[in-house]
Amino acid sequence: MRKLERILWIVVGIAVVLKLLHLPLASVLLILSLSLLQMLYFALGWVVLPSPTRKDQHIGLTILTSVALSTLCCAVVFKVQAWPLSDVFSLMGFVLGCSAALWAILHARLRSDRRTYAKNILVRVLPLVVIVGILLPVSDREMILFHHRDATPEMRDLYDRLHATEDDVERDAIWHRIDSLEHAAYLRQTGQHP
Repeated sequence: MRKLERILWIVVGIAVVLKLLHLPLASVLLILSLSLLQMLYFALGWVVLPSPTRKDQHIGLTILTSVALSTLCCAVVFKVQAWPLSDVFSLMGFVLGCSAALWAILHARLRSDRRTYAKNILVRVLPLVVIVGILLPVSDREMILFHHRDATPEMRDLYDRLHATEDDVERDAIWHRIDSLEHAAYLRQTGQHP
């Protein structure tokens, strides 16, 4: 399981680099790898987090850590993709992750024989808590504008209007206009004039 976890984190790193460079398949890789990590932590947290033996685990701390890691992975996907409810998942993940980290620290101080177990928890939880803590104040609008930072002023205006409106008919019209502008840009790039 630990090899699978490492492989998935490597894929997450590659997906983040691809996402920052605006390369194809970045979103797909990021969503798939973080979703698989989320399921792995939620369903098999007791296997991924073992100290020397599974008998050395604290059941409540393992469950809290599994839920926290799963929620933090979900929060990262939702925030980076600027999906609805990203702030809710980010806040829940941040609180659960901080709670798991504090409990692990206290548990390690009370039981010195379980320091390896606490270290395994902190190595996984703290980086995600820091990432979600950095992403938490970033609004969905700012994330969308970051993704489309190379867009024309007309496209930026459309994304602003899309974010501001609640009317489904207007949203569909805006999406149709965005799709037509992106298609025209693609045709220009490939040498097929619209």
